[in-house]
Amino acid sequence: VFPHRGTEGSYARGAKTEDPLGGCGWDPYQMSFRVERIQDFWSHSWHAPAPRKIATLLFVYNGLPAAVFGTVLALIGATMSATQVLPPMVHELSEDGTHTLDYAVWAQVFGIISFLGMLASWWSRRTVFLDKVCIHQTDAGLKQQGVESIGGFLRHSDFMLVLWDESYARRLWCIFEVAAFAKTHEASLKKRLRIIPVDLGPVLLAFFLFACTCSILYMLTPTRWRLPLGIVFVAAGFSPCSWILRRYSRKLSILWKDLQGFSVRSANCFCCSADHKDP
Repeated sequence: VFPHRGTEGSYARGAKTEDPLGGCGWDPYQMSFRVERIQDFWSHSWHAPAPRKIATLLFVYNGLPAAVFGTVLALIGATMSATQVLPPMVHELSEDGTHTLDYAVWAQVFGIISFLGMLASWWSRRTVFLDKVCIHQTDAGLKQQGVESIGGFLRHSDFMLVLWDESYARRLWCIFEVAAFAKTHEASLKKRLRIIPVDLGPVLLAFFLFACTCSILYMLTPTRWRLPLGIVFVAAGFSPCSWILRRYSRKLSILWKDLQGFSVRSANCFCCSADHKDP
């Protein structure tokens, strides 16, 4: 590996976060451009499912703006309902209709839609490195130059974001990236290296959608049926939620075991799966 090559000519390349995540169908290499510094180096295993990685990256980069924007829109919806600018949802608490309760349904409508919209459409302007985008995938010459320049990419990256899955610690190239980054940033490694399980995004999205579904069903359910149906909703959702959390916790345990018991002898790369033959 040539440690300085990543800063020479066209080999120092990066991309904006919105391009790798939202540029489906484009030529990946055309999304990248020449840069002097890379803010975030994305390290991942190709064996990890792409939808999980995308969901996790969306929460990492867009989660906070989406939460702030969704909260502001929810407050606006609640205010408009309270001032009768938009009609609230009225529930009768007694059979004769003498006792009613107004629900600010527009707060949930505005909050949920705006949160999901911002989560999918708000793009951080940070410059990132993604191998598929910044290293040419079809031109053999450019691909070799990009691979040989990986040391320069790592050296001139401010932060590394590791999208960890069960295969990550067994992929030799992934471990090389972490080791090279740690060597070139050893003085401030704890601040610059982030390890995030790829299941984080799907877990957060699943719990958000479950909470929204329960809230909407609660508002639409007649008053006299809320308690029994509420018990059914909670009971029906308890087991799936528990399974998701237990599965996520198990993967976190595997992560720590992989980090503590890592051995180069147990790592594999593409040539191992190809029987050490040039395809």
